[in-house]
Amino acid sequence: MLKNLATANKKNLLLGFTALLLFIILISTLLLGLNNRGPLTSESGIERTGKQAPAFSLVNLSTGDTANLSDFVGKPLIINFWASWCTPCRAEIPHFVEAFNQHSEDITFIGINTQDPAENAKLFVEEFQLPVEEGFIILSDANGIATIDYGVSGIPATFFIDENGLVKDRWIGGISQIDLNKHILELLQ
Repeated sequence: MLKNLATANKKNLLLGFTALLLFIILISTLLLGLNNRGPLTSESGIERTGKQAPAFSLVNLSTGDTANLSDFVGKPLIINFWASWCTPCRAEIPHFVEAFNQHSEDITFIGINTQDPAENAKLFVEEFQLPVEEGFIILSDANGIATIDYGVSGIPATFFIDENGLVKDRWIGGISQIDLNKHILELLQ
């Protein structure tokens, strides 16, 4: 009986030690994950920085014509991916209009509507009085190919592209007027 009791104690001790070890591994993994976490959208387009901007062929919502990235080479570009239902997109669009009014001779501004019906995008353009007649270009990425090619996993996402088609920088999430102006100045240098 003493032998059975000693064997039972060893089994309980071993079981308790195993449970404690598993608990420590679980807590360590959890803490490591919390320490290294980062939202997926923060990585949007990161692999594009320093590389040629992916080519696209998209429909211009104002004219119905097809626009290609190659149509805009030779002048710096700001490409902003947005949707009418996106709250940060709605908050930042006045900054793009103001920047367009100040820099439209030096920079081409392109808004790429994604994840949105064309009718909603057109209402958004009207609501925010985007200066499409003056050259603010609004394109539709109805099938999402350009959005995927640019590595966008969350909107808004803005890409700053030099006159040679090289992605100089990107901004993920709504951008303030101050940060937009800072990136514009860097793009123009």
